[in-house]
Amino acid sequence: MTKVNTSLFKSSKEYVCWIDIMGTKNTMSESFQKAANFILKFHSCVIDAVKNEKDVSYYPLMDGVFITASNNEVIRRIIDNIFSNVAEIFLSEQKHGHRFIIKGSLAFGDIAHGIKINEQICPNLASEDDYKRAIMCGLPMIQAFTAEHVAPPFGVYIHESARTPQDLQGKYYNWLPYKGNELKNKLLKRIISYFNWCGYFNQYLEMDPNKIALYKKLAQEYFTNHMESDKEDNPWDK
Repeated sequence: MTKVNTSLFKSSKEYVCWIDIMGTKNTMSESFQKAANFILKFHSCVIDAVKNEKDVSYYPLMDGVFITASNNEVIRRIIDNIFSNVAEIFLSEQKHGHRFIIKGSLAFGDIAHGIKINEQICPNLASEDDYKRAIMCGLPMIQAFTAEHVAPPFGVYIHESARTPQDLQGKYYNWLPYKGNELKNKLLKRIISYFNWCGYFNQYLEMDPNKIALYKKLAQEYFTNHMESDKEDNPWDK
């Protein structure tokens, strides 16, 4: 009988970010090559963002990834890099059918990493480095995973556990605050065009028209600063 002693499996306070590709199930059922193309491009962006960072852990899962870090600036920098690079891919493609969108969420709390499992914790796993490296335990990973469904397209939802008075506040993390309104407007315009295309081919793509409308609304909210002063061209005045 396998013996374990989880009292020795120590956790630490860390940020946990979950990011995944929207609509992979439908894409995979349509085309293996198309889905593989999206997944490999996404994970290439992930590895580029994490490979030079210290004290970072990552757990790829098919079309998504968990990324953890104790440092606030590090996790934000990783998010910024991943979303910026995937956005560049999205904008550079000439056909909507070749585009994919990601979204994510961020939580904070106690996380235990499988790589720390030793003989005293679980003898059967102690020497299985490749296997135990894929294990992570902790409430923040569940919070990040479940909160992602309310994130906007190309947006990051901040779970309540990660919101602090001095730093992260509000429901959404803005990963392109210094890139200017030109990029925001260009990305939003292309996202809306993409979902209009999805709406036209919703039967083939097996997409719910109501969800398509919701994604468009969420994107419009995310890429429009709701705290900015009233202007003549504000969409809520039209």
